[in-house]
Amino acid sequence: MNKNICKVPFGFIEINQGGGVYTCCSAYIKNGCIGNIFNQPFNEIFNSDKAKMIRRNCLNDDYSMCFNHLCSPNKDAFSFLLDSIYVGEIEYSEEIKYPKIIKFSYDLDCNVNCKSCREKIYRNSKEYIEELDEKARKYFLPILKYTDKVCLIGSGDPFASKHTRNFIKMIVDEYPNIKFDLHTNGLLLNERMLTELNIIDKLSYVQISIHASTKETYDKIVLGGGWDTLIKNLEFVSNLKKQNKVENIFLFFVVSKINLGDAKEFVNLSKKYSAECFFWNLRDWGTQYTKNEMPNEYEIYKVFKDDIFGDKIVHLNPYLHNIRNNENFLEDYFVNEINELKDKINCYENKLGKLNCNVGKIVDSLAWWIPIRKWRDGFRSKFLI
Repeated sequence: MNKNICKVPFGFIEINQGGGVYTCCSAYIKNGCIGNIFNQPFNEIFNSDKAKMIRRNCLNDDYSMCFNHLCSPNKDAFSFLLDSIYVGEIEYSEEIKYPKIIKFSYDLDCNVNCKSCREKIYRNSKEYIEELDEKARKYFLPILKYTDKVCLIGSGDPFASKHTRNFIKMIVDEYPNIKFDLHTNGLLLNERMLTELNIIDKLSYVQISIHASTKETYDKIVLGGGWDTLIKNLEFVSNLKKQNKVENIFLFFVVSKINLGDAKEFVNLSKKYSAECFFWNLRDWGTQYTKNEMPNEYEIYKVFKDDIFGDKIVHLNPYLHNIRNNENFLEDYFVNEINELKDKINCYENKLGKLNCNVGKIVDSLAWWIPIRKWRDGFRSKFLI
């Protein structure tokens, strides 16, 4: 068995807002939808022709369907979730018995505005909560009989959303032994919330999006957040891990111009709270932040060349990894910069040449009125180089 085979399509399913089903994050795979949960039986979807084709490609070491600058086999957080003690053995075949993890990414409700994600805080209306609750009962709850773990909820915050809290309660009532992977901003990740939802002893992995290592930077990126509350909750979940009530903690960091200086200390923050840290480059989600705050490759290199980013708890996506580890990158980068500079210089030279020609005509016209040739020549020499 090729150890580089990506395990994610063989054990992971993600469902998005429109009911689309994917074998990994929809942003990482080209035209990767394998079916729609609202239109098809789930057991047919996860073994659909498209799903089997994706797995067949992986078995043949063919990742042409993936966006390889964003993800590479077994390097993203999804693959680490599958390393869980609560997950059964991965079946490396085109057709699988069931997915080991089902992730739901359809609920946008969140209590903060992370600038790298959205431009405003989004909250569900009462009517929409009722609609989502009904969909969860009808479409989502029944399919959890096919899985070992449920992952909630990359599109929003599982604790901020009333619907997702309702969904968690439904899951616990129907499947009391199922385990949870939680993806949260951490602000409501406390003992009271976990006890209320009856999942404090049902946790597998806890993933927390932070994007900063200082309050000053955090406040610039996470609008409506609370650094002190977050740190308190980090201490709480870190203690749960020490008590073996949490398998592992992942801290997430999307790199931008604003937080680039925090990246190194973020590794130390992760160590302090017994967590692993994942770094991604900022992508353009259509917000002003994602358009304006992308650092260039050399700015990234100057930070990520540090030895601390070689630590075993650090996980860089392929884009950042290649910048850090590819020495040819610097040469290519500066060659491109020099070529761009040459183009600008040539452009200015052409403009100056045209301008010089026009100035020459004006100077000659003015000099014509100077009666003495010596004075005329002196006048021209002052203005024409």
